[in-house]
Amino acid sequence: MQPDGSTAAGQQAWRGDVNGHGGGFVADPLRLGRGRATIGGVELDVADLACATLRLFADAARADGAAVREVRLVVPVGWGPRRRRWLRQAANRAGLHEASLVDAPVAAAQVLTNSAQLQARVGDYVLVVDLGAGCEATMLRRTPAGFETISALDDAEAGGRTLDHLLLDHLDASRGALAATLNRASVPTAVPQVDDDRVGLASVRAAVEALSSAPAVTVAMSAPHPPMVLTAAAVEAMAGPVWRRAGELALEAIAAADLDPAQVSAVICVGGAANNPAAVRAVADAVGQKPLVPHDPGRAALWGAAGAAPATGDQVDAFDGSWAAARAVARQVPALVVAGVASLAMFGQFVLQAEPNNGTPFNHDQTYYVMATWGQLTIAAVCAMIACLSTGLVGAAFLADEKRVPLDGPRVAAGLAAGTAGGFGIASAYAVVGSFLLGLGPAAFLRWSVLPLLPVPAVIAVTALVVRRRTAPVGGWMRWLRFSTMSIVFVAVGMALLQYTSSITRWNELILYLDLAARVAGVLMGIGLTLAVVSRPLFRIIVGIPLTLFCFAIADWRGAGIIGVMFAVATAAWLAARTWTLSRETTPRTPHAG
Repeated sequence: MQPDGSTAAGQQAWRGDVNGHGGGFVADPLRLGRGRATIGGVELDVADLACATLRLFADAARADGAAVREVRLVVPVGWGPRRRRWLRQAANRAGLHEASLVDAPVAAAQVLTNSAQLQARVGDYVLVVDLGAGCEATMLRRTPAGFETISALDDAEAGGRTLDHLLLDHLDASRGALAATLNRASVPTAVPQVDDDRVGLASVRAAVEALSSAPAVTVAMSAPHPPMVLTAAAVEAMAGPVWRRAGELALEAIAAADLDPAQVSAVICVGGAANNPAAVRAVADAVGQKPLVPHDPGRAALWGAAGAAPATGDQVDAFDGSWAAARAVARQVPALVVAGVASLAMFGQFVLQAEPNNGTPFNHDQTYYVMATWGQLTIAAVCAMIACLSTGLVGAAFLADEKRVPLDGPRVAAGLAAGTAGGFGIASAYAVVGSFLLGLGPAAFLRWSVLPLLPVPAVIAVTALVVRRRTAPVGGWMRWLRFSTMSIVFVAVGMALLQYTSSITRWNELILYLDLAARVAGVLMGIGLTLAVVSRPLFRIIVGIPLTLFCFAIADWRGAGIIGVMFAVATAAWLAARTWTLSRETTPRTPHAG
């Protein structure tokens, strides 16, 4: 509030208050409600104060010369429709038209949706603890369309504002003790309220930040108060109850959502106090899980609402020295290695246990033929395709890291295209090598190694189009395209067992055991096929029982080909499902997204 009755915001308001126009400074206009308030002896609408702040952004946009195409305002999740409508009207008066409102915890969670730190699938629960002036704990649930709020609790006494009051009171008491010791009545002992002492408040906040790396600091107070010494031990002792209350509020938010802490997939701490290790540690102790803290946590909600990320080395799925990115790639390695080993093992067993008849591969006549479990060759080719797709994605991430850019949709699409080409190359190589080693023409080998893979490039073509136009999914691209390792293991082990039971000499006393082993192999492959295409436990039961029974019934060397083709179709279906999930849970890339 200016002396002439006009309103000002930003540095102009701060300087006016410090330079002697005290009593008219409002640190947080939105906390005054939606009506009228008396500021500096003048009664005015709170909306005027909000407009003064929002007008700064409108003026900045005009000064930049760029047209404002979209306005997003971050609001507390607990705001109702009336308060939200009030803020839209204030934004409209400030020149920010057609403003949309974004819930602060949802926006904060969006900052980490592209980060390998956040492992939140559809249906998972995420707790966001906003450690700002107060504390707001919000329980979110991941849905195909984004995050939805399950519960939200706030406590104005469990944040930085309360700590500011405590620290200023502590300095006041220290000054009083000093005055009593020196018997100097002239030493001021009254400390103005936090909202009236801008210099003292700024000094205290700067001191708290400095104490993260120093045992003690000198705090400059407003005249005529002398500087005071503030120690890290004193701050920790005073902040302890405040941060413990924040941890209790987080537990209460979990309970309000009718959940247990063990059901929470991730905990995120944002807000200015999230830079304080003691605050984050208090939340961790309360919920029993280490919270994730995004870069620039004080403005995490703003970055999330803008659909952007702060400039930092911890970019999504890049190897730029960040442990999070390294872990993201490491999670892709098991599927890559297992698929590669399974592919080579399947092809090796297929060639070694094939049975030439009426001659040998290098000395035979026109009656020569080979008894082989052709489905095993198909599974070898499918596993090679999975390994190549994983390799293509990792390779795209390495290339992105060399250019010091995040892994984005176009690079993922290029990696998938390269992986598909590599998969077909290996499948064709299997056909050529098998044809040479077994002395048959390549037609039969190509029929079982390459032909079943044809649905994969069709799906990959659609996937590449979707990937290029979408933002990164939850957990990053590495998690999005991570095939079920257990699916590969079950199918490979089942096929290896079926091949063994088909090629071993079937003595009369072993026939019962060999047939039983073949049925076990069918069950294993049925489970593996189910794990490949279905992720939810209930659906796995619904789909898995009939699928496993079918594989159980056809488990012999003749039915192996059907199971191999089913695995190829399941892989294509898995890719299609991942593409569908991506198109539903992420938003289209904006033209400037790179």
